[in-house]
Amino acid sequence: MNFSVLLEYRATFVTTFFATALWSLFHIIMIILLTYRTNTVFGWTRNEMLLLSGSFSIFWGLFHVVFTTNFRRLSEFIDRGYLDYVLVRPLDSQFQISLWAINYVSIFRILLGIGVIGYVIQADHLIVQPIAYILYVTLGLCGTILLYSFWLIVSTILIWQPRLSNIIDLLYMVSGMTRYPSEMSRVIGNVSGIFLLPLFLILSTPSEFIINRPSSDHVVILLVSTVILFFTSRVIWKNSLKYYTSANS
Repeated sequence: MNFSVLLEYRATFVTTFFATALWSLFHIIMIILLTYRTNTVFGWTRNEMLLLSGSFSIFWGLFHVVFTTNFRRLSEFIDRGYLDYVLVRPLDSQFQISLWAINYVSIFRILLGIGVIGYVIQADHLIVQPIAYILYVTLGLCGTILLYSFWLIVSTILIWQPRLSNIIDLLYMVSGMTRYPSEMSRVIGNVSGIFLLPLFLILSTPSEFIINRPSSDHVVILLVSTVILFFTSRVIWKNSLKYYTSANS
């Protein structure tokens, strides 16, 4: 059904596809400009930053495919009372609001990211062991779950303020920080840096396995943060539904 909706308006499909492609290329161009007059950024070379950008395209693209459309619909669901129909179905409400719509166009982001990572591996003559690829994918999926949990926690504010739909735009801005190295958190500040560190680790941690300099500390922080935030988001969502007043109050 989602795929049929995607192909229903061909002009929209084509323009959305090219917009997604240009936005993905913009991230790569930004890295090239950022490293034009410097050899490293927070200890990462240009190719390593490109690899990080490729990781951003892969896992942010996966996040777009599965989750972002659903989070954008959440405000409308709550404001117009459509959440009533979700709650009366014999399915878990969190499952429904998270996975109802699929954005197939963002698959191009994933393919572009894979191409960028392949280029970096060839250009830097990196020798990547199979276990490194497995850990890269595993930690990348953990980071995606962490980001989903963060979005869900913040989005529950819509249950109290359903017209505050621009909070999703704020989440886009915050999530954009995941494409930068984790070392950037050190220059933000003590309190803010500690709070945002898990977000910086979402992509830099799996990418470190590709460039053969993994950090066990980063792996532990990412895994622990993912588990804690996921169960926290689950608890917050279930308790927030107690304050949902439905379409008829």
